Amino acid sequence: MNLQIHTFTLDPFQEKAIASLKKGVSVVVSAPTGAGKTAIAEYVIEEALKTKERVFYTTPLKALSNQKFHDFQKKYGRENVGIVTGDTSVNRDAQIVVMTTEIYRNMLYGTILGSVDENLKHLRYLVLDECHYMNDPDRGTVWEESIIYSPQNLQILALSATIANAKDLTAWISQVHSKTELIETFYRPVPLRFYYFTETHLYPLLTTNNQLNPQLKEHKDSFKAHKQKFRDLKKHNKSKKEGTIPDMINELHKRGFLPSIYFVFSRRGCELALKEAQKLGFGLLTLEERQTLSRLIQETTYGNEYLFKHRHLGALYQGMAVHHAGLLPQWKVMVESLFSKGLIKVVFATETLAAGINMPAKTTIISNLGKRGDAGHQNLSSNQFLQMSGRAGRRGMDKVGNVVIKETIDHSAAFAAKIATSPPEPLVSQFTPNYSMVLNLLQNHSVEQIKDLLNKSFGQYLLNRDLTNFMKEKNDLEKEQGGIQKQEEKIKETGGIKENYYRMEKRARKNELRLKEINKSINQIGHYYWNEFIKLRNILDTLGYLKNNIPTEKGIMAASLRGENIILIAEVLLNCDFAIGTGRDQRLQAGEFAACISSLAIDESRPRTYTKARASYYVDDVFISIQKLTRNLLKLQRDNGVKISVNINPLLAGLVQLWCKEETKWEDLLRVTNLDEGDMVRAGRRTIDLLRHIKNAPYLDPEITRLAKDAFELMDKEPVKEVV
Repeated sequence: MNLQIHTFTLDPFQEKAIASLKKGVSVVVSAPTGAGKTAIAEYVIEEALKTKERVFYTTPLKALSNQKFHDFQKKYGRENVGIVTGDTSVNRDAQIVVMTTEIYRNMLYGTILGSVDENLKHLRYLVLDECHYMNDPDRGTVWEESIIYSPQNLQILALSATIANAKDLTAWISQVHSKTELIETFYRPVPLRFYYFTETHLYPLLTTNNQLNPQLKEHKDSFKAHKQKFRDLKKHNKSKKEGTIPDMINELHKRGFLPSIYFVFSRRGCELALKEAQKLGFGLLTLEERQTLSRLIQETTYGNEYLFKHRHLGALYQGMAVHHAGLLPQWKVMVESLFSKGLIKVVFATETLAAGINMPAKTTIISNLGKRGDAGHQNLSSNQFLQMSGRAGRRGMDKVGNVVIKETIDHSAAFAAKIATSPPEPLVSQFTPNYSMVLNLLQNHSVEQIKDLLNKSFGQYLLNRDLTNFMKEKNDLEKEQGGIQKQEEKIKETGGIKENYYRMEKRARKNELRLKEINKSINQIGHYYWNEFIKLRNILDTLGYLKNNIPTEKGIMAASLRGENIILIAEVLLNCDFAIGTGRDQRLQAGEFAACISSLAIDESRPRTYTKARASYYVDDVFISIQKLTRNLLKLQRDNGVKISVNINPLLAGLVQLWCKEETKWEDLLRVTNLDEGDMVRAGRRTIDLLRHIKNAPYLDPEITRLAKDAFELMDKEPVKEVV
């Protein structure tokens, strides 16, 4: 076919995907990171522009949506590209609209974002970028809902990293949406080469047939003694170990392997690695690069008080940086921009960078093959390793991408070789009915329609395959039971021996018990999500959010909210007395209201967090009411077998109230807490986001709506304010 988009010839998998899209079918593309999936999305975009139709381009992250928005504006013209992020929208009626997958799912609900028909007017294509996010435990359900609820005349283009069960995903989309074809490739245009760094030497990790390098096998044989040597070094001779990172960067620099992303699994680890790397006795940049870098840094930081005094500015001039969630978003955007221009040679980053914005490098360095998580210290999964290593190699710039695994005392070279050659893991369903889903579906669908929709989930699709085994066992047991019954009848007729009869009776009773277990499992599996839906519906009915399976005014109000547990938020808004009694006749001030709402918006906190900022006594009074409502809802959920978080987090209420004061500066907050700036911005934005939904929610007390509006305006200022 030799199709061409712009200046480069398409690979065979890209040609196949475009050919399928031309036939009018939906397409799942499963390909390695960096293989060129975006070119297929660009075909869809250009087709929409030619035919005067529209395309929605969804991503899992706001940062990635913002990046795509700016990229598409440059490529297709500002007038043709829009973005929607909650209340904020730019050119939302454009032919190309970028958004997070959550925003698209919310559009399908047809609530405060407008009617479904209006939202999807002239829409022809839906691009689901990073579709493997269906695996995400917290947000994966959004992708399933988006596919299930999308109109069948919409062509879906699902772009995914390599997954083990792409055929299952494709078959499911064909079943619940429309005919879908799988285009799968394991070929990388920029192949990866794996290396293993041992103290001061860089070895190839694998042979040409993907076996462990024989030089490292010798290393493997003495690994036990080697681990002890490392422990001794750590205990008695730390100075030698500290030279590792500069030695590695020096070696990569000499080989022409920079720029690189150095993955470290903690913020503190990133900061320490940067500090150590700064000991390099030579520059990583040419004179011309230093001049260009200096000019761009000055242009970006000029007049920006949050950037020009940043503690990492010195490292930036050396061509090194840190990238993690604790940093100001503005700073991270600047690092990303400079790195993409090749002016930052080493970025020390947590693995969130691997799953986030498009920031490819010539080399990725993985500092450890294990990391500490909620379940303790665990080895990296093959998908985590693939996600990070996939950042290596820039198409059109590099002939190969380099992946360097740093030696540690916990993992041998043999283990490194094993994970480097491991296949990808399958997608699993994270589909989980929640209060928001129940209320939103009941506004637009009958109970029978909803039951059908829930049975269409990818989770139910996978569960249904398990039914096959249960049904086979059930049939076998029922046949055996029939045979036993015939033998018993024959014994009775012929007056045969008491011994065989009892043995058969014992077997029959055992079979009956197993059949009961199987029937119970079949019922649970066959209607798992429907049963969960019923539990949630019962709670909503008890609390008055539903009447005869139709959302009441309370229910419609709650459905417009967003959060992990919208019923807890709704109960607080409806039942907490925000009027303060003794010595004060008026309601809470807007800043105090924001402090209260922050406890519902912020559902996480870092260990050993402290703040000297304290909320007012009036806020404390409201917290007492919130805690009572929390206990009541928790009991009701337990009684109905429902497990949805009802946690509240008042720890940062004082900081939020302080931020709402007009005279408060960002530096004032930094002086009263040990929180990283990025955490403070994220907490502020989550509070702002919830306030946005509250101020727009229907059927609320007008005074609460006013409080939410005033609180929103007080909080929505830089650097917390989100700028597209």
